[in-house]
Amino acid sequence: MNRQERRRLEIKKKDPMVYIKQSDIDRIKEEATGKGCKMAFNLMLAVPAMVIHDKFGSLMKWQKS
Repeated sequence: MNRQERRRLEIKKKDPMVYIKQSDIDRIKEEATGKGCKMAFNLMLAVPAMVIHDKFGSLMKWQKS
């Protein structure tokens, strides 16, 4: 985009260029993979617990005396 087009579109400054190293990309991938695995494990444990609670919840309620 040249200067004339930027003036016509009233763009004041250019978008900054961001440089990312391959090591940064690898680190981001590792963090995302770890976070996804932890979330999947938690859901794998939580869903059966919720089903059991919903199905047999009436048996688990404590009666006050």
